[in-house]
Amino acid sequence: MAVHNRTYDEALKVALATGAQLETMLVEPIPPGWRADSVSAGRDTWIAKVLTAYGDVTPSMLQDIRRGRRTEIEFINGYVVNMA
Repeated sequence: MAVHNRTYDEALKVALATGAQLETMLVEPIPPGWRADSVSAGRDTWIAKVLTAYGDVTPSMLQDIRRGRRTEIEFINGYVVNMA
């Protein structure tokens, strides 16, 4: 399993365990058939939907990097760790 899958899954597990309200924007935030202990069979299709929906958008973190600004990576990752 790729590192990004484990990172997303861990953050999703923490969010669900803490009762966070997941927001559906262009794509459902939980991959179809997702379970906390395994990668779902539909994950590749779900990732393709995410890329199609958001493919032309420049993420705010990439905009920050390009402008030489500090990103929120440490804040987001630290928040998940603290909540866990």
